[in-house]
Amino acid sequence: MIKKILFINTPRLTLEQLNEHNERSKYFWEVYPPLGLMYLSACLKKEKKDLLIDALDLHIEGIKKSQKNLKVNWEEIVKNKIEETNPDLIGMSVMFGASFETAKNIGNFIKKNFPNVIIVSGGVHISGLIKEKSNDLDFNDFVSVRESEKHFFELIEYLNNEHNKVTGVIPINDRHVRDKMHFSPEASIIEHVDELPIPDFGLVDIKNYYKHGILSAAQTVEYDTPLATMQTVRGCTARCTFCSVRNFNGFGIRTHSPERVLKEMLLLYEKYGIRHIDFVDDDFTVSRSRVIKICEMLIDKKLDLTWSIGNGVRLGTLDDEILTCMADSGCTYVSLGIESGDEQMLKEMKKPLTKKILEKKAPLLEKHLRIYYRANFITGYPGEKPEQLAATFDCAEKYSWDWSLFSLCKPLPDTELYNKILEGKFDDTKIKYSKNR
Repeated sequence: MIKKILFINTPRLTLEQLNEHNERSKYFWEVYPPLGLMYLSACLKKEKKDLLIDALDLHIEGIKKSQKNLKVNWEEIVKNKIEETNPDLIGMSVMFGASFETAKNIGNFIKKNFPNVIIVSGGVHISGLIKEKSNDLDFNDFVSVRESEKHFFELIEYLNNEHNKVTGVIPINDRHVRDKMHFSPEASIIEHVDELPIPDFGLVDIKNYYKHGILSAAQTVEYDTPLATMQTVRGCTARCTFCSVRNFNGFGIRTHSPERVLKEMLLLYEKYGIRHIDFVDDDFTVSRSRVIKICEMLIDKKLDLTWSIGNGVRLGTLDDEILTCMADSGCTYVSLGIESGDEQMLKEMKKPLTKKILEKKAPLLEKHLRIYYRANFITGYPGEKPEQLAATFDCAEKYSWDWSLFSLCKPLPDTELYNKILEGKFDDTKIKYSKNR
C-alpha cells in the first residue's frame, strides 16, 4: 500500500565539482527548482488527499554542503532522508544526461539498503534511454515515460490495487506486477494544460533557492533577487534533429492561457516573495497574441517583478511590438536558439531559421536594449566542415548578442540525430558512451 512518497531530484553536479570547494564557482551554479516534481505533487495531492509527499532536491542540498565547506556524500544524504520519511515509494527525476550516473548509483544504493521501497524514475533523459533496453535502468522497479502527471497517478492506484490498467509506465522487473498485460508503454499527454493544478511550489523551499545559486538570467538582475521558474508551453513547433522536446512532449503545442500564467505568477509573487521568474518553455513566443496579452496583464498589475526566457525562443517570432511589450512588462533576458551561421547546417539540423531570417530579425535587437540577448550555438555537429564552423563564429561576431554560448554537439538518446548516428548515416561518427551518457 502506497501511503508515503519521497521525490528525489537528482543532481547535475558531480561530487568532484562539489567537493573541491572552489570559492569562485560554488555560488554561481544553476539552481533550478524541480518543476516537474512540483507538478506531480500537485496532481497527486489533488486526487489523493491521504498521501504523504516529501521531496529531496539533491542538487541544491549538495550545493548547500559545498558552500559550508562540508564533504558531499549522496548516499549519506539519501539515507538520512529515507530514514526520516520512511517512504513506500521513491520517484526519481532524471532530466539530464549529467544526472544519470548519479541517479543510477543512488538507485542501486536504495535498492540494496532499502529493498522494500519501490523505485520509479522518470524525466527527459530516462524517457530517451528506455528504448535501448539496457541494464542501466535495472535499479528501477518502474520507469514512467514522457509527461507523467496522468500515468504516475495511475501507477499509484495500480500499486494500491485500485485498478488494473496503467499507461505510460514500463515495469523493469516483476516484483510488483500482477500481470504484464496491465501495462502499456504508450504515454498519454494532457491536452488542455490549464486543467492541471498549479505546481506545488511549497514542495521545496523555493523562496530561498536564490541564496545558493543562479538561474540563466541571474546576471541581468541583482544577485539577492528571489528566483523561480515556470512552464507555460509544452512542446515546440520546431523539429530540430538534436532536440528531445518532441520525443518527450509529443507533436504540437499546448499553452497555458494568459489568465493561468498570471495566476501562477501572482502566487509566486505574493505567497513566496519571488521577484524574478524564468520561463523554461521551449517555444514561449509560439503565439504572438498570447505573449502580448500576458505582457499587457503584467503591465496593468505594476508588480515589482522581472522575468526572462532562459530556454530559448525562435528569432523569427520576434518583432518590434513583441519586444517592446516584453521590455515594458519586465523582461530582462531572452535566450535565442541560433545554432549555426551556415545555411546548409541549419537545414541539416532542421532549424526553423535561415540566413534571410537572421539578417531581417537580428538587427531588431539593437533597437530594444532594455533586454539582454544570448545566442546559443552548436559546434561539432556531424559533417560540419571548417568553413561552416567559421560561418558560425562570424554570426556570433556580426550581430548584437550580449553573450554567445557555444556548446559541443552531444547526441541525446532517441533524438533524430542520435538515431541517424546509430544507423551509420554519418561517416566516421559513432556514439561514444560515457558516464554521463
